[in-house]
Amino acid sequence: MELKPTYSNAWKYKGLALLNLEKNEETIKCLDEALKEEPGDAEIWIYKGRALTNIKDYYKAIACFNRAIHVGYDYATPNFNKTSIFWELKEYGEAIGCLNQIIKYEPQNGKAWYFKGITFVYMKKFQDAVDLYDEILKINPKDPEILRSKAWALQRMKKFSKAIKCIDKALDLDPKQYETYLTKGMIWSNAKDYKKALSCMNKALELEPEEPSVLEEKADVLKEMGKKNESKKFYELALKFFKQKEEEEPGYYSRNFITSCLKDLERYEEALKYVDISLEENPKDEWALTLKGNILRKLERYDTSLDFFDKVLELDPEDYESYYEKGRAFCGLKKYDEALKLFEKALKIEPEYKEALYAKGILLKKLGRIPEAEECLKKAIEINPYFEHAIKALETNEIN
Repeated sequence: MELKPTYSNAWKYKGLALLNLEKNEETIKCLDEALKEEPGDAEIWIYKGRALTNIKDYYKAIACFNRAIHVGYDYATPNFNKTSIFWELKEYGEAIGCLNQIIKYEPQNGKAWYFKGITFVYMKKFQDAVDLYDEILKINPKDPEILRSKAWALQRMKKFSKAIKCIDKALDLDPKQYETYLTKGMIWSNAKDYKKALSCMNKALELEPEEPSVLEEKADVLKEMGKKNESKKFYELALKFFKQKEEEEPGYYSRNFITSCLKDLERYEEALKYVDISLEENPKDEWALTLKGNILRKLERYDTSLDFFDKVLELDPEDYESYYEKGRAFCGLKKYDEALKLFEKALKIEPEYKEALYAKGILLKKLGRIPEAEECLKKAIEINPYFEHAIKALETNEIN
């Protein structure tokens, strides 16, 4: 049926139907027709904002959500939509402002408080996140999701024992959530207790045998334990199920995991195809930028890799992994003095970063500074007793 421009509801609901079909450009055209007749209909502005968000026209989307508020929509829905955009843009202060506006008018809105805690974690304000979660837990001490989030913030502060106690409370309340076992396993892994981490991953897989995020984390743990063949098997499984997810619901999240698995399986050219799509969609995706830089470095395309690590550091000057990766690239270019400074910068931010300790040790060995080299390698092995390359480098002159 051909719709007449005067039928604003018809245009509106046709637009909504098209939005649900992810036909965003057509959605916007329909909603614009509806707005000619009903510029005060807040729902139309919300739908248009979501369509614009889908095509990553973020600032126009924000303008639509602001208009929805102006014409009388509730504060929560538009501001949650804006929060998601500001997360994507890494404008976390703006996200906090949106959430505070919801909380001002709806102080009992638990989702707003929860999202505010997540935003603090994104901002690396971990103590602020913990304090906020504690306030929420005073109201509802039996919320497993908040306990899990608090545990994650605590482990980011390296308060591992407190994090484990917190996650155990979540498991006592709900032992059937694979995400909680996954989080506990990741906490143990970051605490370098890989056997306990592996046990948690296995429990998570009992609940969700085909969950790719757990399969990849298990592969990472096995890799840290020096079990390369087992690790490869789980990377392959994770890759299989991530690809299935990508087919069902395309998006940068599963695509970056696919890239990560391909990288760990040393399928670098294939990995580049996926990461390039992610960066085309979002040029400021830190994870994708790091992945591409790392892959290019492994392909010995050192000069090009440096550009990507620099982009990450523009977004996050405290990203110690990028300083380490830049150091590795400079080693490849035989610029050893610059490399050494970068390894030291990475270790200043994260003193227990074993990869940087190992790389610094190897470089010092190349430079003939043997006692310093051995000290670095011993520290790396102390952090991870399974660190095969560091053990070989310390016991022999072999360098990997």
